[in-house]
Amino acid sequence: MKTRSAPAAPSPRAAAVLPADRSGARGPEPKKRIRLVDWVRNGVAEGRLKPGSALPDRNWFERKFGATRATVQLAFDQLAREGFTVAARRRGTFVAERPPFAGRYLLALSGNRENPSDDMIGRALREAADRVGARRGVRFKAMPVLDEGPDSEDYERLLSDLQRQRWAGAFLRALSSNRGLRTIANVDHVPVSGIFADDPRGGGSLSCPLSAPAAAGLSAPCRRLFEKCLAAGCRSALVLSNAVGDDEEASIRALADRMGIRLGTHGYQTGWIDTGSLLQVRRLLRLALSPRSSDLPEAVVLLDDNFVPALESALRSNFGPSGATRFFVASCGNLPALPKTSLRVSFCGLDLERTLDSFVVWAEAIHAGVRDPERPRLFAF
Repeated sequence: MKTRSAPAAPSPRAAAVLPADRSGARGPEPKKRIRLVDWVRNGVAEGRLKPGSALPDRNWFERKFGATRATVQLAFDQLAREGFTVAARRRGTFVAERPPFAGRYLLALSGNRENPSDDMIGRALREAADRVGARRGVRFKAMPVLDEGPDSEDYERLLSDLQRQRWAGAFLRALSSNRGLRTIANVDHVPVSGIFADDPRGGGSLSCPLSAPAAAGLSAPCRRLFEKCLAAGCRSALVLSNAVGDDEEASIRALADRMGIRLGTHGYQTGWIDTGSLLQVRRLLRLALSPRSSDLPEAVVLLDDNFVPALESALRSNFGPSGATRFFVASCGNLPALPKTSLRVSFCGLDLERTLDSFVVWAEAIHAGVRDPERPRLFAF
């Protein structure tokens, strides 16, 4: 009678090992392996481990993380696959001369894959990123991800890549609106900046918000635009804003009174900047700036440059091509992409090319291990 032999024990080499991450990690002592891999990744990204420098030997890592030799080896294999380290036979393991994140920057914009935003500030950011990238030899990838839903696979994949140090830094158009604390600006050990204020959702260890607190409201940009009106000799104005609310209107009217600019009964109007709403804005402006009105303002103040085409259309409709320039127009705007118009517009706003350039300088200084590098900042014009 034949006897069934016991199955052979599996070879240790045959065990499947997933890359170290925070979901479904397997292999010997996965938490210690994850900590070891993160320690090296973050050390490379923050300049503590210099390109081309030798890593401590495996015995050192065994002691530091209380890990077995097998766990340390799996971590080293992981780092080599990801491009953070290079093994030299009989010489040891070295930090890669060019880590995988080098020169790769994320530009996170409003919208999502199905409905990417095409507002003027987004266009200015993309154009600024192209110019800075060409000048500094880096690459920005613009992605409309800030309005992705909480279950978005695209956003989760991006978040994971940031945590695994696949990007040299991220610049945000704003904080993600749908994700609570699981936002890009909450990732540690990655240089993150952008046009947002201090917020618990942006509390990563290298997060650097560039905007004033929301409490500052519209007063600062509106003051600059009112100053332009006064310099042009205009004492009455119509203000068009994308901020809806009685508090915003009251603060702008109070500011106008203090500066000696008259806003009539209908001198503060609001509107949205999506395509459908801009059609309504054109109708609103045609009524507010009717040639039959006995109380036309001398100036029009736009708190969003996306309103410029709607204003030009309304003025041409009411006054014809030559009469459309009768009003002085002061508008927010952002370099290097201001709206093209035949109106007499005086713009002021952000110089996003200089802003993004300061962000790249800051991020590269962090990767080079510079202590307390000069922080990025918003540049106005």
